[in-house]
Amino acid sequence: MRGLFNWKQQNPVLHVSCAGYLQNADEVQRALQLRGQRVLEPDMGAVMLAAYREWGLGFVERFVGAFAFVLWDPDQHQLVMGRDPLGLKTLYYAECAGVVAYGSRLQDVLAHHAVPRELHTAGLSELLAMGPYFSPGQAVLHGVQEVRVAHLVVHTPERVRRHRYWQLTSEPHTDRLETTVEKLRDMLTRNVTEQMNAAVPATVILSGGLDSSGLTALAAQKHPDLQTFSINTPESLDQQDVDGLDAPWVWKVAKHLGLTNREVVVGTPEVLQAQLRLDLPGQAEFDIMHYLVYKQVGETHGIALLGEGSDEMFGSQSWFYNAKFRDRASFPWVHPLLHKICTGEVEQAEEYVQERYQDALRQVPPLAGESPEQARIREVTYLTLQHYLPFLTRRVERLTEAAGIEARLPFCDPQLIHYAWNLPWELKTYGGQKKGVLREVFRSCLPDEVVNRQKSNAPVVFSSAYTTYLCAQVEAILDDPHAPLHYVLDQAKVRELLRTVHQDLFWRFRLDYLVEVNSWLRTNAIRIV
Repeated sequence: MRGLFNWKQQNPVLHVSCAGYLQNADEVQRALQLRGQRVLEPDMGAVMLAAYREWGLGFVERFVGAFAFVLWDPDQHQLVMGRDPLGLKTLYYAECAGVVAYGSRLQDVLAHHAVPRELHTAGLSELLAMGPYFSPGQAVLHGVQEVRVAHLVVHTPERVRRHRYWQLTSEPHTDRLETTVEKLRDMLTRNVTEQMNAAVPATVILSGGLDSSGLTALAAQKHPDLQTFSINTPESLDQQDVDGLDAPWVWKVAKHLGLTNREVVVGTPEVLQAQLRLDLPGQAEFDIMHYLVYKQVGETHGIALLGEGSDEMFGSQSWFYNAKFRDRASFPWVHPLLHKICTGEVEQAEEYVQERYQDALRQVPPLAGESPEQARIREVTYLTLQHYLPFLTRRVERLTEAAGIEARLPFCDPQLIHYAWNLPWELKTYGGQKKGVLREVFRSCLPDEVVNRQKSNAPVVFSSAYTTYLCAQVEAILDDPHAPLHYVLDQAKVRELLRTVHQDLFWRFRLDYLVEVNSWLRTNAIRIV
């Protein structure tokens, strides 16, 4: 979706541009028919327009799905932009000289000649200190904004209003364990069933972990001929000790359910040969690996179900269990270390991150009566859902879109996430295990050994050849005075780092991102101002 709106050349007809899907389109249409509204076309745009005529700005609260839209109302003289409650679809915009340029991708907005391709001080801090976990509403570039998750942006000639139409609220959880498990299972089963029943063939990406294994089991109940896809690396195939690997569990789950699984093996040569250009810098190696899997999926299927969102809603990310990261006064997953190898251009990076953190913390809805420890878990859960999860959903959207398929995320459902948000930590860790209550949800359809297994890291290419490639790319930036980051990096500090990066996996990931940033700046002709 992309377009331009000119305040001086207004369309006299109510119309909408949109992207994504409505999972409850039939339900909305029935509600409209009861109120005398007819939907002449079955597409999402027609449903949105009819709902807007009936309920005004409240129409967006009726929708369930992944969507972004731009709607023009000539009677109210207003341009309305909106995104779904969990940010499954993105939307950017910029207003220049009486024209609003908008699009699902950043490049859609930059295509308008009046939009400046400039990176100012705040954007540089966002890019090098927060990135790739960008702050909600931040599009990095000067003058370009992202419509925030669960928000409407209403433009009129006089002003711009932003309205949040959905948010988490804190309330005591009163359901017993058995009732909680039943409700969670019912919501997940509904989501999987609805998302598998598509007009194009659907599959599940099976990692062998609890989330994807559970989704696969639920999908197989109605689709016994389901084919799944998994990812592996040559390094994993060569390992003798397989206890901590995902691959053996993929095959155990597939065999238990009587399904066919297609394993896609991705190594350093495939990663280096792949051509992938995203609208914002990401985690190049990880992104390319999954993009190549989605390309394989696209040969036979149009939709892939993924388990994203489960770790965040049930609190199984590593920072929930490591006090060093959980309790520090910052986003647990943000490590603003890149500025330590930069010149004074980003010397305010830590202050920038702290401002973003404090702003986010003020939005956490508290629950009366919680202990300090419980309150901190609630804060970290909120930060994870509202700031880390959008990074994941944006990445999934971009990679699947580039591969020519659509993603469906059964865990990323507002009703389900709101219910899980209020689960006490004792339920999320029921039985002394991460995701304890979710394990009980899937216990009826998976073997105990799968339900009880510990989480392992996703496969990544650990080959030293890839690290050597990264070092060469960074050296090229240092040697090229025309490289966008040449004068941002401290040459001495970076060269010292390159001597030790082969033994430091964390810094290798950061250098991977640094190379992505430099390429992104150059490809999009962005100036650092």
